[in-house]
Parts: sequence; C-alpha cells; structure tokens
Amino acid sequence: PGGAAWPWGRGRVTRATLYFGCRARDRDHLYKDEMAAWLAAGALDALHVAYSREKAHKVYVQDLLRRPGDAAAVAADVVDARGSVYVCGGVAMGAAVLEAVADALAAKLEGRAAADEYLARMRADGRYVQELWA
Repeated sequence: PGGAAWPWGRGRVTRATLYFGCRARDRDHLYKDEMAAWLAAGALDALHVAYSREKAHKVYVQDLLRRPGDAAAVAADVVDARGSVYVCGGVAMGAAVLEAVADALAAKLEGRAAADEYLARMRADGRYVQELWA
C-alpha cells in the first residue's frame, strides 16, 4: 500500500466522505493509517468508521449513515452536489447501505418513490456503484 496518496485520482470536484466498517480496529482495519493520512492531508473531508465487534451493541456502516446529521449530509452531497456513492463489501451490507442511502434521500426528495427513482438514475449514470461479494 502506497502511503498517504489519494488512490482514486486527482481533481475531485465535490466533498469526499469515507464510511468504512470492519469488525475490530486492531485486527481488520488494515489501512487505518492511510485513511487517517488522507483525512489529515485534506484528500478526505470526513471519515466515519464502524467497528461492529468492539461494543455490546454492533454498529455497522448503515447505522452511521442513518444518524440524522450523516443522513442529511449524504443527501446533500448526493443531490445538491451531484456526488457519487461507491459501496464495496458483502451482499447483505450492500443491501443495508442501499436502504440507508434511500432513506436519507427520501427525507430530502419528499418520499421513498422519488428516492428510489433518483437512485435508479444514479445507477444508470454510474454514480451509485456496488462491488459486492457473498
């Protein structure tokens, strides 16, 4: 892994927010230092991490996305700034994140039908991309 360089190119035109989840910070968060460096260097505007096995109550990425401030920020980044969403992980996580994003968009777009339609357009335009595995 190549240090603190932003791995997805240069010249981004919108905010860059990373939601990352794994079971435990000491065992599974392999790129913790790189992510912190991206944040410190300004390559990321925000970094939110969910460790699902460190507390009695499991916390997943979709739970972070459902926090009121996060949901509003994601909706603003996606709708107002025409941002993109990239999801990588297990199939069940991908479905749960999609639901959380749809709920966030529904609050901004006046309903779930409008959110689902917006997400369908995002997928067709390559702005909502999922790389999932079983």
